[in-house]
Amino acid sequence: MATRLNVNIIRATSMPVELQARPWVSSGVLTGDSVIKNLPGVLGAVMIQATDNGTDHVVKVYDSPNDTLTDDVIVYQCDLPEATDGARQYVCFPVPGIKMRNGIYVDITGDLEYEIYYR
Repeated sequence: MATRLNVNIIRATSMPVELQARPWVSSGVLTGDSVIKNLPGVLGAVMIQATDNGTDHVVKVYDSPNDTLTDDVIVYQCDLPEATDGARQYVCFPVPGIKMRNGIYVDITGDLEYEIYYR
């Protein structure tokens, strides 16, 4: 006998496929320290552009839900030493991305713009 009771149930074996189907979300272009996501998620890409000349530019991405950073792990760091205006760094992490257990927090040094792609 056929039944429709289980039609909308997601099976555990299809979860990776379901997760990959979710679109990446952009943080938008940011210029300061920021909590990108305060819940667990996935880090997919980091795009950085220097906006001044001659100073060191550093971007650190932490697995953290806030800016306290107590015992939080740096999962990505990019240094653009004495970068010129317009210097860029783009990093796309291999699918499925970097699993962030606590959240995504970005700490920057220098004048730069950045954009984070996450789920």
